[in-house]
Amino acid sequence: MIEGTKVQGVLVNDTPFRIGGGKTSVSKNAFQQTTDSAMMTRKGVPFIPGSTLKGFMRGLVESIVKTKGGEVVYPYEEDEKDEKKGKPNDIVSQLFGSKSNASAVEVMDAMPLETPTVHTRTMVSIDRVFNGQYPSNLYSLDLVDKGNKFKFTALLWGVKLNEECKGNDERGEVISQVIETMKSGFQIGGRKSTGLGLMRLTEVKCTQFGLSDVEV
Repeated sequence: MIEGTKVQGVLVNDTPFRIGGGKTSVSKNAFQQTTDSAMMTRKGVPFIPGSTLKGFMRGLVESIVKTKGGEVVYPYEEDEKDEKKGKPNDIVSQLFGSKSNASAVEVMDAMPLETPTVHTRTMVSIDRVFNGQYPSNLYSLDLVDKGNKFKFTALLWGVKLNEECKGNDERGEVISQVIETMKSGFQIGGRKSTGLGLMRLTEVKCTQFGLSDVEV
């Protein structure tokens, strides 16, 4: 019995990126001190949280559904009547969950294939009133260098994709579009407006699995 599809691949960052906490208060010696973490780390090694990737995927599915004139129901907009209806009708809730059903998309943390290289970049704060550099407000960001590779794994429960990662129903077709977009390039993390966080999903492989076959 087919339970779903495992999507595997390798994420490559074409520009530096960071996924971490926001900028902290900056002191006069900020030039010598890093004031932001590069990204989430596990035992000191940077990785891409599965929640970050899943959040991007959900946002993209919402955009696709809206473009097609479909309904998008946000979890916080559901009322008690919606909860009692059982399985929701909208694709986003079916794929990513709601108050009444579990998520069908499970995205693992993307761990690096090799220890990523990191560099520190000094930044300046901009005074939005005078459109110039804010005095004495230098700060530093740790960034993961471009060209690093991370293992991507997602389990799609109840969603069938063939070996070419093409779906045979509405949910499968939407996820297939998400995969194609990720192959073309997408952005995650902070400071996307400055060009950071450009990623590509490469070496993509889709494999249907049964419940006993699941091994991440």
